Amino acid sequence: MASGQPDGLSDGHDQEATAQVIIIGGGLSGLQAAHDLQESGVSCLILEARDRVGGKLWSIPLGAGKGYVDLGGAWTNNVNQPKVTALAEKLGLQMIKQNIIGDCIVEDYGRFRYGSEPPLPREDQATFVEVRNRVEALCHTVTIADFDLVLAEYGHMSMDELVICMGATETVRRLVNIWTTAMLGVESTQLSAIFFLHYCQAGGGLLQMRSDDAGGGQHLRFRNGSQSLSYGLRDGLEPNTVIYSAVVERVEQNLTSGCQVTTRDDKIWLSAHSKLGFYAKVFLIYSEPWWRKFGLCGLSQGFNGPVSLTRDASNDQDGLFALICFVR
Repeated sequence: MASGQPDGLSDGHDQEATAQVIIIGGGLSGLQAAHDLQESGVSCLILEARDRVGGKLWSIPLGAGKGYVDLGGAWTNNVNQPKVTALAEKLGLQMIKQNIIGDCIVEDYGRFRYGSEPPLPREDQATFVEVRNRVEALCHTVTIADFDLVLAEYGHMSMDELVICMGATETVRRLVNIWTTAMLGVESTQLSAIFFLHYCQAGGGLLQMRSDDAGGGQHLRFRNGSQSLSYGLRDGLEPNTVIYSAVVERVEQNLTSGCQVTTRDDKIWLSAHSKLGFYAKVFLIYSEPWWRKFGLCGLSQGFNGPVSLTRDASNDQDGLFALICFVR
């Protein structure tokens, strides 16, 4: 039983709808699932709790012709993200390459060229390179075939405990904490080492996930926001496929009568076994990209303040000059 309004329209009353498949959530995966089902001749409905599609993809326009900022997921690449790349090409979406021209800054230690090592003291420098390379190698072992072995050895560790075992100094531990807070919104002391390693492995490895260069996790952004992917998929669905403001309250399955999904206005849920990540994005909008005049690319890493990482979030073509700040 789906309670809500189809495709953002209001007809003043609740409704019931029947479909062969009910999809809970109108994020990118739910929309793609609906697209594939309908192409195969299977009827479906998407129950979306919010008043928009996209899930973690949420793009906000700054005004007509002034570009977009992405409050959710923002980056992709055209090397190991073939499905996103194919969808973007199919929808004719324009992409922006992440700026890496200029220096980066790491708090307390100063500036360094993008792609080079941060200017740490000698002991920290050597330890950082060793820890980073060991994490890179280790994440590629977190495969289905070897998962039991890796789980037995590292399953009890947080990411912080793992790098301590690798000999990480205090400075290196703080740098690793920037990895976890910027990528997942979780402190390294609270994040499972296995989860982080598997997350990196799925994206091609730590080095590829952390890179802003070609093939890296932050190489490309969408000129009109990443949510344009979701809009493109939604617009290709049959009319009234998406039911908005449909918060799922109960799912009941019966072997004879099928599955009934009941929605309501509010949702209550508990999780006893997960540490949910959280970070806020703050966009600083400027009339010009002043950091480039100082030979900086906009990438900085912070240890002490509320901002753990910044990147250039500009869209030069639309005159949008911005820095994105990941706030702990």
